[in-house]
Amino acid sequence: MRGHEIKIIACHLDTALCTNVPGLLIGRFWLGVGTSARWISDIYHAQSRSLPMRLFTNTAITGTAVAPTVGSLIYVHLGWQWIHWFQLIINMGGLAVSWFVMQENVLV
Repeated sequence: MRGHEIKIIACHLDTALCTNVPGLLIGRFWLGVGTSARWISDIYHAQSRSLPMRLFTNTAITGTAVAPTVGSLIYVHLGWQWIHWFQLIINMGGLAVSWFVMQENVLV
């Protein structure tokens, strides 16, 4: 796995296993830092950046529209920690797809 994928998985595990609010805030902070769009420009050349940026933007827009409804259903039926487990499962699937679909071009 690539380094940023391991960081994303670790942050999701941290928030899913957390039992207090300060730990949850710290995990969510690092999750936001680790999943920012900046890493796309660091990894992909300008010519091949279109698909990763499109996927990142569409995910952010769709997530803000769908997350409140799905999150409230998960919270009511399973508990608040399952929201983070659900995010981990969905993101692992997305990372697996991106592993095979998008080719990484490390800019060094």
